[in-house]
Amino acid sequence: MKKIIFIILTIFVNFCYNTNNVMADTIKNNKNDWYLGSKIGWSQYDNLLGYSIKKGDSSKINKIGSGFFLGYKENRYLNFELGYDWLGLISRNHKNLINLFRAQGIQLSTKIICPIIGNLDIYSRLGAIITRIDVKNNNHYNYFYNATPLLSLGSEYKINNSWSSRLEYQFTRKIGSNDVIGQETNNSMLVFGLSYSFDKHKSSKLIDKIFFEKLSNNRFNIKSKIFFKFNDFTLQNHSKEILNQIAHRIKLINYHINLTKVAGFADFIGRKKYNFSLSNKRANMVSKYLISQGVLKDILFIESLGSVRSEDNINCKQLKNYKLLKKCLESDRVVEIDISGYYHNLLEFLY
Repeated sequence: MKKIIFIILTIFVNFCYNTNNVMADTIKNNKNDWYLGSKIGWSQYDNLLGYSIKKGDSSKINKIGSGFFLGYKENRYLNFELGYDWLGLISRNHKNLINLFRAQGIQLSTKIICPIIGNLDIYSRLGAIITRIDVKNNNHYNYFYNATPLLSLGSEYKINNSWSSRLEYQFTRKIGSNDVIGQETNNSMLVFGLSYSFDKHKSSKLIDKIFFEKLSNNRFNIKSKIFFKFNDFTLQNHSKEILNQIAHRIKLINYHINLTKVAGFADFIGRKKYNFSLSNKRANMVSKYLISQGVLKDILFIESLGSVRSEDNINCKQLKNYKLLKKCLESDRVVEIDISGYYHNLLEFLY
């Protein structure tokens, strides 16, 4: 019993500690890594006295089991869950004698996740459950609380950004007490569950940007980022508007340009050779459009860098969901423009 209490306290302290850090992180970074779910399936009792068909029979009794749970995602591989379980109600009327057995509990567990392929994971939950057992024999009613370790194995499939499904087998040993209420049993549950995640991993919308900066010694610098859709090198309308502004500004300034660099990038999804080619197409598309707007071809330096920068994106690499991965890598599908030179008239530069 002391071991069980120690397990419960350890998990509870760990859960509360992480919850405290989580709430602070949620407020600070506008993150929400909580999820809420429910489950239903088969609950099986093993060898309940007085409920078997034959005296001394150790057959198993199946009933409907259900529950709900609240979870927190510590990281990709570790979650914590707090839940309520309805283990099932058994009643028997035999020779005008009424027998009733009912079990329910509150559980706290640590969920360890192992990614398999795509959106499919397998996991194990280890924790403890505090159960309440109600027993009624004729006019005699009794109840009993106890705590016992809990172990479950399951698989989970991420349906989309919000919803996940799971199939889980859960086992608890020795709930109840033969000495106190005359009933002690093992319980196992095979359930199907659905959960809703409040953290949809929504990245902020990427917008093409342009920066003009006046430097010392009559120098100026123009920087811009032009973003592209996944596996695409077509300029979007708002990208053309940004490039029009750059071309317009360059043509108005009485300048001498030292360098105009147009660098194309791609994300790391796919083969490196293909990503290098894609980044080259993006850089050339931007350059051709600038030239069509009157920018001299001789001052443009085109560079294709493939997925060099994207491969260092550690945060996105942790995502196993393909849709979430593509969303996370939006900022790596970009062409960066860097123009440096001299101006003769500050008013012309600021025009």
